[in-house]
Amino acid sequence: MTIFTASYALIYSLLLTIATLSCKLLAISIILILTNWLAHNITEIATCLKNLVLYFISHFVPGHLDFKKLPYGKWCIVTGATQGIGKAYAEAFAKRGMNILIISRSEDKLKSQSQELAKKYKVDATYLPMDFSKSPSTYVSRLRILLNEKRADGTTIAESIGVLVNNVGALPYAYDTLVNDIARRQKENPLETYGDRMQKNLNTNCLSQMVMTSEIITLMRNKPIPVGNTSGKKGIIISLSSYTCKRPMPFWVAYTACKAFNFYFSDALATEISFTTNDLIVQTVAPMEVATSMAPREKGGWRAPSAEKFVEVCINLIGWSKYTHGWPIHDLRALFNDCVGGGHFAIYIVLFDRYKRITAGRLRKQQIQLREMREKVVKHTKSALSRVSSMEGVKRTVTRVASSDMVKRVVTRVASRQGSGNPEARDYTE
Repeated sequence: MTIFTASYALIYSLLLTIATLSCKLLAISIILILTNWLAHNITEIATCLKNLVLYFISHFVPGHLDFKKLPYGKWCIVTGATQGIGKAYAEAFAKRGMNILIISRSEDKLKSQSQELAKKYKVDATYLPMDFSKSPSTYVSRLRILLNEKRADGTTIAESIGVLVNNVGALPYAYDTLVNDIARRQKENPLETYGDRMQKNLNTNCLSQMVMTSEIITLMRNKPIPVGNTSGKKGIIISLSSYTCKRPMPFWVAYTACKAFNFYFSDALATEISFTTNDLIVQTVAPMEVATSMAPREKGGWRAPSAEKFVEVCINLIGWSKYTHGWPIHDLRALFNDCVGGGHFAIYIVLFDRYKRITAGRLRKQQIQLREMREKVVKHTKSALSRVSSMEGVKRTVTRVASSDMVKRVVTRVASRQGSGNPEARDYTE
């Protein structure tokens, strides 16, 4: 009680002091608070301002050489290229005159897309179906064979790779807890352990980036510099990450961990190359929402650009920025989240609110499914009972007929008429 009284007295005295402060002292206090806020957030503010300037400059003066002159090589390789951002990258580089190798799982989509690119942009386009969720030993050998295969002009892809886009990825789950996802996957496939499933996601999201980079980087570096390239850069490696890569996000646990790996691998590689050979451009792209199949509710606009618009901005930034959100509004939103919106705490509140609403929707959907299932069970049960009852009626009718005296008399009369020549019949009637 004494501690409570002392605390109350202290708070009261502080409030009284603040209330009696002059306007001058109050203004000084506000200035000190703003100065402290600026000191803590000056890096984020400066980075955002720099990025906004680079967006403007790159729109008029791209940071790379003209791709139409093939300064880095003839070929562009894109993983996860049949939809979304990957498909937009493939089309953007084909439009700039580069030959395209697209890699994904669906062979039908790959074949159709490669034919479309070749016909539309008059380039050499080929494809390779690969499942990155499996072990690299299942696809690396096929990749090497294709890269060293002679093309129609007598050259190979391996001789002239200019751009690699590491885009392939998968969303393990979203707006859910790890425990709930484990239980759901166990119901879906009891024979597959959750560890095996996570291994596939790690292979797709993380290992694919390492494998493709390790397979292509040496080929890029060992090729002669194409004619007209005076920059000393022999190739470009673009890796897709996410805004979540620097902010651990609950309810997206596995996804944010994978995106953090993508960022750290790519960013560290960029720094390593700049300190040593400085002969490659490495760019990390970490967007927020983009209107693709991974964000089905997003419509192309100022908040979430279409994949085509987003990719065009990112390509212009090659050479200017080694790390980019890829869209000016995303930089402003990131600044607001970090400096004004409460940083991680605000993000956690928003995510938890969305998790509650989405979970409530899932529960409603489950209740509807259970109600429909119950109605089906009741309907089938009634039908089965009606059939059983009708069969019992038939049995009772047959029993009554078989046991009636009239039937017995008829059988006896028939047997007596045939009795003289059919001893078996007599035995039967007896």
